[in-house]
Amino acid sequence: MEAETLAGLFGLGGAVVGAVVSSSAVVWQQRRNAREAERTHLLGIAEAAANEVIQISYALQFPCPHE
Repeated sequence: MEAETLAGLFGLGGAVVGAVVSSSAVVWQQRRNAREAERTHLLGIAEAAANEVIQISYALQFPCPHE
């Protein structure tokens, strides 16, 4: 095999490997961001539920005298 052809094949192989690594990194980052967004959403829901429980508990312990 000629040196030019071999160099071309190595160059092509390097480009293919680079593309696969780059694409894999993008997919991994997107999945990580999706998990983090879901976690943030669930934490917000949990915080809202905890606040509601606190408000109900306070209302049961200290009823409004005007009612």
